Amino acid sequence: MSKQEQRSLAWFWLAIAAAVTALTLLSYSNTFRHLLDSVTGWAKDLIGSNPILGAVVFFLFSMISAMLAFISSAVLVPAANLVWGRLVTFALLWGGWIAGGIVAFFVGRLARPLLIRVGYKHTLERYQHYVSRRSKFWMVLVLCFAVPSEIPGYVLGGAHYPFWKFVVAIGLSEAVYALALVFAGDTLLGAKRLQLVLIAGAVLLIGGGASILFLKLRKRR
Repeated sequence: MSKQEQRSLAWFWLAIAAAVTALTLLSYSNTFRHLLDSVTGWAKDLIGSNPILGAVVFFLFSMISAMLAFISSAVLVPAANLVWGRLVTFALLWGGWIAGGIVAFFVGRLARPLLIRVGYKHTLERYQHYVSRRSKFWMVLVLCFAVPSEIPGYVLGGAHYPFWKFVVAIGLSEAVYALALVFAGDTLLGAKRLQLVLIAGAVLLIGGGASILFLKLRKRR
């Protein structure tokens, strides 16, 4: 793997760490707490006024966030926890991410020229040399843990990796991150800073460790 690819992965996880640190520090600010409560209350009222439509929108938003790196469903999780509880929120978030991954998989398999046109050319070229339809499952699982959520679908779909193996791999990785996000949403609302740091640390340890393992595997190959 090139130095550029190593830097890309490193910056991705450093950005996650910086975001968590910023949230933890901001949680000490009364202004931030007031803003967070206001936004969460507004989203809760909006979702609560029509729970079924709200669930559909939350699911679709989660699905889209699994296909496009610049969209995140994380901002809706605290309000969703208040309306539906953690179990339903987890199911909707996890299901949406898996659905988005499946759509990305078939887009990668059937519409590669479209991906190149919308700006994924360099990303596809970066990873296509390291995965194939014969790649071992555990290596694909490491990839799913190591890189942003939209990449595995596009890359593995383009590589014609077996569909059901992809679904299992993306399902396992997204389950871990969805569970962490749901519990992090609760800790953020309750200003439980230590728990937030512990959850974020676990996610960074898993994701960062997978990234290091992925880099070593690619370098060895």
